Amino acid sequence: MNLDSENGIVGSLGGTTALLLLCVFAVVNVSLLVLRREKAPEDAFHAPTIIPILGVVFCLFLAGPWARSREDWVQYEIAGLLLVIGVALWALTWLINRINYKKGIIETRPGDYK
Repeated sequence: MNLDSENGIVGSLGGTTALLLLCVFAVVNVSLLVLRREKAPEDAFHAPTIIPILGVVFCLFLAGPWARSREDWVQYEIAGLLLVIGVALWALTWLINRINYKKGIIETRPGDYK
């Protein structure tokens, strides 16, 4: 096990964190574009539309494989594994909530959050 921060486990986990943060920031910028469709109060802050567009483009560019060396591609495998674990935990939570709703333990049906 190599714990060297340059090219070991620590470096790979740090790079994976940066990769996933770039993806999250891209999603946030897309959500800003989607929220622009809704009517906002007159005194609300409005950034120019080009800012979230540039944010999406730059974040996705920096998250792409062309922004990393071949040795750092293990970060994509780690990120994929973490996403699979996240989806599995979400599915387990959804299933448990659905079972609890049918048993009457919870009052709100899973997915009906109004």
